[in-house]
Amino acid sequence: MGDTEVKSMGDSDFSLLFGIGANYGGFKLDANLNPGFFVDPVSFITGFNDETIATQFSITYTW
Repeated sequence: MGDTEVKSMGDSDFSLLFGIGANYGGFKLDANLNPGFFVDPVSFITGFNDETIATQFSITYTW
């Protein structure tokens, strides 16, 4: 049998965001985690990183 070589190069617009949420009384907090957090979580937890742990925040109050 012969050797088969497959090469693929391309760009993708696919993105996946993970978030966290919390409810306290009438307040609701939602945040999207920075994708870099999953690559190197230790630098985010220890503070040795120039980026924030979340990319978007939303605070809502309902009365």
